[in-house]
Amino acid sequence: MAEKRQRDELKRVALHQRRKDRKERAYGRVAARQARTPAEQLAALDKRLGAGVGATRERARLEKQL
Repeated sequence: MAEKRQRDELKRVALHQRRKDRKERAYGRVAARQARTPAEQLAALDKRLGAGVGATRERARLEKQL
């Protein structure tokens, strides 16, 4: 019984750490996105998705800002 409790506690700690890591990576992505200019963000979208492919509303919003 104590072994199961110990295992469960380790799982809980590992889950907490994974959530914390994911949240930190997300904050890093948000900070990187905010640091880019609209032109740089369009270039990033083109690189990730292909020139003019997908994210049409985001592209329109960024074009309006240029």
